[in-house]
Amino acid sequence: MQTAASSRRDRSAAVDGTDPEDRKRGSPGGWGLFLLTGAVTFVVGLFLLAVFGVTLAILGARSLDGVGGIIDALSRDLPAPEAAVERDVFKSTFIYDRNGEPLYEIFDPNGGRRVIIPISDMPQHLVAATLATEDANFYENPGFDLRAIARALWQNFRGQGYSGASTITQQLVRNALFDPEQRTERSLDRKMKEAILAYKLSQKYSKDEILERYLNEISYGNLAYGIESAARTYFDKSARDLNLAEATLLAGLPQSPSAYNPFINFRGAKERQAEVLGLMVRQGYITEAGAEAALKQELRFAALRSDIKAPHFVMYVRDMLEQRFGKARLYQAGFRVYTTLDLSVQRAAEEAARDHIARIRDHDARNAAVMAINPNSGEIIAMVGSVDFFDQSIAGQVNMTTALRQPGSTVKPFTYAAAFARGTMSPGTIIRDEPTQFRGAGGEPYVPRNPDGRFRGPVTVRYALANSLNIPALKVVSDIGTQTMIDLARRMGITTLGDAQRYGLTVTLGSGEVRLIDLVYAYTPFANGGLQIGQPVTNPRPGNREFEPAAILKIVDADGRVLEEYSPRPGKRVITPQVAWLISDILSDDDARTDTYGRNSPLSIGRPAAVKTGTTDRSQDSWTVGFTPDLVVGVWVGNADNTPMRQVLGVSGAGAIWNMTMTRALKNNAPRTFARPPGLVQVAIDPRTGLRPAANGPVKLEWFLEGNVPTQWTQTERTSPTRESDREIAKEPTSTPTVASTPAVAPTPFARPATPMPKPTAAPTEIAGIVTVPNVVSVAEAQARQAVEAAGLRNTYTNYQGAADVADRAFFGRTATGHVLSQTPAPGARVQRGTVIYLAVKRD
Repeated sequence: MQTAASSRRDRSAAVDGTDPEDRKRGSPGGWGLFLLTGAVTFVVGLFLLAVFGVTLAILGARSLDGVGGIIDALSRDLPAPEAAVERDVFKSTFIYDRNGEPLYEIFDPNGGRRVIIPISDMPQHLVAATLATEDANFYENPGFDLRAIARALWQNFRGQGYSGASTITQQLVRNALFDPEQRTERSLDRKMKEAILAYKLSQKYSKDEILERYLNEISYGNLAYGIESAARTYFDKSARDLNLAEATLLAGLPQSPSAYNPFINFRGAKERQAEVLGLMVRQGYITEAGAEAALKQELRFAALRSDIKAPHFVMYVRDMLEQRFGKARLYQAGFRVYTTLDLSVQRAAEEAARDHIARIRDHDARNAAVMAINPNSGEIIAMVGSVDFFDQSIAGQVNMTTALRQPGSTVKPFTYAAAFARGTMSPGTIIRDEPTQFRGAGGEPYVPRNPDGRFRGPVTVRYALANSLNIPALKVVSDIGTQTMIDLARRMGITTLGDAQRYGLTVTLGSGEVRLIDLVYAYTPFANGGLQIGQPVTNPRPGNREFEPAAILKIVDADGRVLEEYSPRPGKRVITPQVAWLISDILSDDDARTDTYGRNSPLSIGRPAAVKTGTTDRSQDSWTVGFTPDLVVGVWVGNADNTPMRQVLGVSGAGAIWNMTMTRALKNNAPRTFARPPGLVQVAIDPRTGLRPAANGPVKLEWFLEGNVPTQWTQTERTSPTRESDREIAKEPTSTPTVASTPAVAPTPFARPATPMPKPTAAPTEIAGIVTVPNVVSVAEAQARQAVEAAGLRNTYTNYQGAADVADRAFFGRTATGHVLSQTPAPGARVQRGTVIYLAVKRD
């Protein structure tokens, strides 16, 4: 065991650089210390003999020789002294970001904060200030102060009770081994028990071990236990970084933490600091000049709100920990929880949301939320639940990333992905964007419109999804079945969509409520090639996702043992790589969405990125969800109380925040394209028909699944030179059904759901400007033209087809030459007056 002299020299070296031996002249050491300790022990033995009676003394003498036997006898009913050092004290749990940046400290609100650190991490001036204030002879005494004991004996003899400061060892024993009632008891019996345990503790442990435990145990007020928690609570720094001024202020608090609380009684705290500095000068630790400088030094206290970063994410993780370990263990165990959050990305998202909301606040948009997930690991990178956690006027503590909201058109990609997966369509498939009556969830007639009120006629799927058209999306979900779309969305990660009959076809427009965190996670398979990667779900429900976003990388206990560690698994395939790529390709096509958003809108970030916007009715929600191969980010803008915004669409509200977040988060990442998987073929099509292009017609390259490439060809146009208006109309995107020149397999028709689902019906005749397409199949060409014009429609040119152009040879044989073989739009369709009707006529 180290000698008292060497220990003191090591642990209380001069703060101002002077020789410690010069500052403690007259301090007992060597033989003097030995004789003093022996004398103290003898006097204590005599005192105990007088107080507790001859019987115990005799008992002690029989068990052991001399005073030691008496002390052992008296301590038989006392707790083991080593418990003061070895007992398991409560310790705070800390939450960190993925790079070790502290986010939050979890502690028992009925207990306090505590972080255990070794004495080697405590600055010498802090140790010196503590010794000077609490126990100047700590390294020389045997665990108790003989003079204090003698004073207590004399006062007890005179009936005055007792008084006198306890040593550091006695304070440690009192706090660690006595219950709260005994700690405050002012009696000679308690004092003697305390002295005995302190003596025995000093015989078993070194002074440094006792001092380390004391500095980790003592209360500094404001729920801070131990010097490390005190340094963080009052100065937002580690104990090792405390300067002399800060250390002396903290060293004065344990005597009366509430009376000297600097947050409440700053003047009292400064007066106490002056006392500590004076004691240090008196005992030679510092000079008077050093004390004066420290007293004048400005103290910069921690802000009361600075102890939590990424608050909504922290509370999200805390809830997970409480469910896993329970509150009691969480408050006691001292876990180190390393999360998936990247604080730099989090701050970028927070700043983007805060700045843009400040710009559009006059449009009644007061709040925003941002969610970012790594699609290749399923890890949460950022979670911004509101623009200000502490702003009650916006319900800032409500986490809007986990709140249920209607997502608008951001769910349309799941509709088209389900159709692609069934093989019923491709990006080049033609759908008519036209006034159409549907049946709502309750069977009521439903005639939807596009956000801009326009109808664009025949458009490709690429155009329809990129420009977020409503009518085509409703037609697709009607064809594949609402349940098919919902089932895919569930498998990909959305957990809140229920029975298809509850929503009807409008589920594809966002009538079902979702959570932002789920929506962003459901987009990750689009970004990573079709896989769901993340933390496995315990007992997943059939048909639902089997993984969830990961929030915790590693949990380490107070002894450094790793309890849990996240390692991304290969995941589960929820869509094919080809379908994932087709959706990504459409949503990253800036040319395709130009008609609605214009070129270089906030949806363009200077690198390949796929993105989809959404806006709900009455402008209560503005959404944008987009991704690169490295990051998926979703943004919501709105008000927690559902107050409508004014003129805040998906791109102008959430889109701007999405752009800023993605740009800042990826600034150090090299751009990457979406890797195209095998099994896709790019061919030329006519964008008006979705078929292979005619020799003199428009051409566009489009991607198809292998085996789903169109084999039919658009026929050469015939334009009348005397009808100038016809030539103008012919320039509009239109759909002309023709037949393949080589009668191979025709394009796969729309698949029908196994159970009847709501389907489009004819719009009522009272809708202004809407007419019914007449059936002119098998009618002579001239009569067909007259019927078309009589219905208020037009015919610009006719495709003349031979037997090699028609797959149905029997029908071709039954049709007279010069009669109509087929028409588009189909007979009975409801279209706008003036729509062009295309006819295919049998030639010789």
